[in-house]
Amino acid sequence: MPSQPSLDLEVPSVLRSPAEDRPEPLFWFREVRLLSDFSSKNEHLIRSIPFRRGLNIVWSPPSGIDESGNQRIAGHASGKTALCRLLRGLLGEERLGTPETVESIRDAFPDGWVVASVRVEGKDWCVGRPFAFLRRPRAVAGGDLDAFLSDEKSPNRWSDYQGALKCAARRIVPLDGLPGLGELEPWHFFPWFTRDQDAQYMKLYEWRDNSISESESPFLNQEQKGIVLRAVLSIGSAEESRLLEERRNLDARRERTVANRQYCARIVKEDSVRIAEAYGDASLEQFTDPLFAARLADLLERERKAILAETVSDAKVAELRSDLDRVVMELANATQQRNAAARAYERERQVYLELARKEGQKPERSEIEETIKALAAENPGNQFCCAPIDVALQENCPLARRYHAGTDGEFEKKLTAVSKNPVTLVSQLSRTRKLRQAFDNWNERVTRLAAEKNGIRESLETRQNEIRSDCLERADEKAYLSALVKRYSEESDNLEKAERDCKDVEARAGEISDSLKASREKAKEALSDLKAVYDEIVRFLLGTDLGGTCTMNDGQIRARCLYRGNAYTSAALNAVSVVGFDYAAMALSCQGQSLHPRFLLHDGPRVADLSASIYRRYFEFIRHLESLAGSREPNFQYIVTTTEAPPPDLQDPPILVCKLDSSLPDGAGRLFKRNLIQS
Repeated sequence: MPSQPSLDLEVPSVLRSPAEDRPEPLFWFREVRLLSDFSSKNEHLIRSIPFRRGLNIVWSPPSGIDESGNQRIAGHASGKTALCRLLRGLLGEERLGTPETVESIRDAFPDGWVVASVRVEGKDWCVGRPFAFLRRPRAVAGGDLDAFLSDEKSPNRWSDYQGALKCAARRIVPLDGLPGLGELEPWHFFPWFTRDQDAQYMKLYEWRDNSISESESPFLNQEQKGIVLRAVLSIGSAEESRLLEERRNLDARRERTVANRQYCARIVKEDSVRIAEAYGDASLEQFTDPLFAARLADLLERERKAILAETVSDAKVAELRSDLDRVVMELANATQQRNAAARAYERERQVYLELARKEGQKPERSEIEETIKALAAENPGNQFCCAPIDVALQENCPLARRYHAGTDGEFEKKLTAVSKNPVTLVSQLSRTRKLRQAFDNWNERVTRLAAEKNGIRESLETRQNEIRSDCLERADEKAYLSALVKRYSEESDNLEKAERDCKDVEARAGEISDSLKASREKAKEALSDLKAVYDEIVRFLLGTDLGGTCTMNDGQIRARCLYRGNAYTSAALNAVSVVGFDYAAMALSCQGQSLHPRFLLHDGPRVADLSASIYRRYFEFIRHLESLAGSREPNFQYIVTTTEAPPPDLQDPPILVCKLDSSLPDGAGRLFKRNLIQS
């Protein structure tokens, strides 16, 4: 073992030897290599950093003022935070650094990789992340980095490695989920064990400042982080998580039930007013009876149908429909007669025009010639021509001969006369005029019947609209009353059910509140071990005049420094309270009393006004924690980056795993041994 810490300072007396069943951290690093290419050849090795169990220091010491009097920035911008980001990336965090940093690394080493030998739950893994976006990370089971780098054809087990980390995460936080969160992933809470320097170690629950570090770690709210801390510390978080999730669901249910109750109450109130208007002083209680409401709704429906039937039984409507049918039939017959007369007239008119042409006479003018031609072209649709009987007989019409019933031989006389006398222009004109007169008579009748039909139809429509309007208004009133009675009955039942639901929700909310209170009171009792260890650690770091206490309020753990029993705060003491709490959680796990993975990565935990004497106690406490293992290796790994010098006996390997110096020319002392960002 390396040299023991100085014992002239008070040592925490409540810390015990490591638990036998926890021989090593849940996950930890053996070695990390930065490579310019995925290869085991020395020319591709940029830097190799061996890690150990226990304390691992990455130191970038500040320098003095140069000859020109300018303060050099040695100690800063050397790659400490970049190394922490790479370690986090090897544990599965999505980004290897800020976009600017990753881009500068990629530009310098386009084929570069960071690879490591990692132990997860007692199993060795070789893992690697490329600096280029388009390449996939790699992992194989086993701890030989040279073999890993020499065989790119071996099956890639990166998903298996991520699965191993998830299994380890389940041992750290054995919860199925958190209130308002689906699946719990490792990097929901791994940030606690790998705090950002940008978060400044000011608050217990601030693990990341994503606005600066751009790590894109998944978000947990304060309540969820409180449950995670208590789960890791085995302080009653599982039951509380279940109760909080139920309370969250219950709050959503309360909103729905209250809104539903308000809606039902409004509908019932409005419908009661309408029922009172429709039924006078009738008791509203009868309308809430489902049987009464159903019978009344059925009666109203029958009345509605009876009212609608009135639209087809009105006597005036029946009379008008009868008149309309009669006129339509007469109009159809008259139209056929007119069209037939037009055809007969057109035929005789053509004979007359031909005779006038032969005799050189000017024919008599006809004003409606085109109209008659159009009508004559229509299909008559009957078995008669409507021509005067004399004309029909002269034309030897078979129907005229068949149906003429002369008793005095008139038919034979006319037939003989027509057959003997030649057709003259005068007689043809006479026949034409007679047919024109027949056409005019039928056309006048068609016009009169069409007007009569339109008048009857208009009267019928007017009467039907009057009846329909009145009937529909009365029918709608019946339908409205039927729907009103049904809805009032249903919404009254719904209101009663909504009120029961609200009472049930409030009763369950009270039960959950009581259970939460009891769970948290029980959890407070479980804080005793944590409080004792935390108090001793704070005393070790700050001196016997100060101490530390852990309290819990509404499920949230609060760690504070005390001075003679009173809360004592400052930026430096806030940082001590946070770092001391991390140490306490890890120390409890080392001795078997919490589920902390016993892996801790602190990037620059010294804040600006923290004195060097207090800061050195950080290292001395970790060395004391190592010493509790005796001849065995420590069962934890603590990696810390610092610009402040650690104690002199901790400034050499193997505890000092990496020493950086940004003041060396050409960046030789930086993490990647070159200046990544050129001025």
